[in-house]
Amino acid sequence: MGNKRVVVVGRNYCNILTMVRALGEAGHSVDVLRLFKKKPRKLNLLGNMKPEAHSKYVRSFNVCVVNGEIEKAVEAMLRLVSDEKIVLIPVDDYSAYIVDDYLESLEPKYILPNINCSQGKINGLMNKHMQKKLAKEFGLPVLNSSLLETKDDKFDIPEEIEYPCFVKPNVSMNSTKNMMMKCDNKEELHNFLEKYEHIEKCQMLVEKFVHIKNEYSILGCSFGDRSISPCIFKVLKAGHKERKGVTLLGEIIDGSKFESIVKKCNDFVVSLRYTGLFDIDLIETENGEMFFIELNFRAGASTYAFNQVGVNLAKIYIDGLNKIDLENISVNKYGKYFLSEKILLEEFARSDISYKNARKMLKNADLYLMKSEEDFKPYGYFKKYYLIAFFMKIPYKIRDFIRKL
Repeated sequence: MGNKRVVVVGRNYCNILTMVRALGEAGHSVDVLRLFKKKPRKLNLLGNMKPEAHSKYVRSFNVCVVNGEIEKAVEAMLRLVSDEKIVLIPVDDYSAYIVDDYLESLEPKYILPNINCSQGKINGLMNKHMQKKLAKEFGLPVLNSSLLETKDDKFDIPEEIEYPCFVKPNVSMNSTKNMMMKCDNKEELHNFLEKYEHIEKCQMLVEKFVHIKNEYSILGCSFGDRSISPCIFKVLKAGHKERKGVTLLGEIIDGSKFESIVKKCNDFVVSLRYTGLFDIDLIETENGEMFFIELNFRAGASTYAFNQVGVNLAKIYIDGLNKIDLENISVNKYGKYFLSEKILLEEFARSDISYKNARKMLKNADLYLMKSEEDFKPYGYFKKYYLIAFFMKIPYKIRDFIRKL
C-alpha cells in the first residue's frame, strides 16, 4: 500500500500518543489535532500537558479550543486535508461524536469511521440503552436495566427496579465518571439522582447490580461486512473518581476460552455495518456468567499494549480499508501486564494511590503506554510531571474537602 497520511484527533494525550506511535511504527505519516473543550487554566498543570507533541512520528501538531463551538473542530480538521482522501481516526468519545455529527461535511476529504456511511448513526448508538436493546435482540447476554429521564426537573423511578442496582449515565460523553453509584434501595437511588435533576433531559441507566469477578475488553476493527478482534485484556486495576472504569493496570490474556462470546460480539458489530476501530467491555460475574456491557466506537490507549506483543490494530485497520490480506493475526505473548502511566500519575496526584505502590507498579509492569525506547522524548517530557503531581496532592485534598462541606 505504501506510506499514507493519517490524521489523529482527540482530547486525551495518552490515547493520541499511543495511536500516533502505532501508525508511525507502521510507516504512516501522522498529523495530530488535539481538542480542548475549554482552554485549560494555567494552574491546571496536568490538563495543559502535551507529551504527544514531542513524538518523532508527529508530522504536525495542531490545537483547537472548541469552547462550545463544535464547528471550530470541524474547520480545524478540514484545514489538514490534502488532494487525496486521508484516513481520520478519532481516539475518544468526544472526537468520535464530532466526526459522526459532521460526517457529510468531512466525508469528501476523509475516510471516516461510520455506520452505513450515514451521518449520526454512530452517535445514535452511543446511547447505552439502545445498544443493550440491540445486543439483547442479537442474542448477547445483557443485564436487565431501566432508562430514567428527567421530566419537569424530576426523575420518575419505576417500581420494577431490582435492588441493589447500579446507576450510570446513558451517554458517557455527556457526563463524568462520578455519575455512577451502587444503590441498595429506592431511597439511595432517589438521593443520588436528585443531584442531577437540574440537568435538562438527563438520562440515567439503572442496571441490575451483580458481583463482578473480572472485567474484560475486546479490541478490534470492523469494515462493515467483517470484523476482527485479536486483542483481549483483563482489567486488574481501574482508576477512581474521574477515572472510574478506566484501566490502570491490565493483563493481556488468551481469549480462546471466551471464543463463543467474542465471535458473537464480532458478529454483532458486523450486524451494525460499522467501519472503524472499537472496543467492547464485558464482565464476568462470580458465578461465571459473562455479560456484554458496552461497545465503544473508537480505540483507546490500551491498543498500544498489543503492538508490543505482535498486533498493531491501527495498521490492521488501514490495511483492511485498503483490502490487504488480514490472515494469521495473533498475539505472540500472553500474561503480560501493561500500565497506563497517565492514569497512575492522576491517581497519585489525587491521593488514590500511595507513592510506594506507584513506584512498585512502575517497576513491575511488563509493558507501558507512555514509555518507549524507540520514541523516548514524550516520556522524558511526561516524567517531569511526577514531581508536579507530588505538590498537587495538597490542593486537590483542599478542593475535595471544600466540596464536601
